[in-house]
Amino acid sequence: MTFDDLVQIGKLGNSNRAPEGFLRFQPNWNFHTYFLDIKDIFLVFTDHRVRYVTIEDIRQDKFFWIKIKESDVIEEVIACKSVQYCLPKSLVKSSQYQNDDDFLTGMTVMVDNLTIGQVVESFYNGAHNTLVVNTTDQKEIMIPIVDRYIISIDKSNHLIMAKNVKELLEL
Repeated sequence: MTFDDLVQIGKLGNSNRAPEGFLRFQPNWNFHTYFLDIKDIFLVFTDHRVRYVTIEDIRQDKFFWIKIKESDVIEEVIACKSVQYCLPKSLVKSSQYQNDDDFLTGMTVMVDNLTIGQVVESFYNGAHNTLVVNTTDQKEIMIPIVDRYIISIDKSNHLIMAKNVKELLEL
């Protein structure tokens, strides 16, 4: 198996306020809850080490919390602070993943009920997913898919509601 055979669906890291032995799981935008049914996963560390581990338990309140069976890996994740949570492409329903990967392209981006542009691409930059938006005044801006900028992504109406992008538009 190579890196190209893996799909990142989120990150493990921040263990502040975590239940004993658990790590916080931050899902990517392409995340589906059925991914949590897959118990054998790959963790990719920032130094490109890969660990094959088994999920022992999952809890959810405001956040997802993941407990890894291999206790020595928990300390590694805490030390690294941000580890990619990956699944083999063969286990991810490829048609579902492709639809999710493509659904952002062409979506309308709105701020304060005004259309600012259309999504032409999305990508993961190593920290978070990012939208590339062609604005109505023919500029290209990048908007991180994080709570500071994205209010909602409405798949059925092909609409993304954004905020705090005034500075991005003025660049």
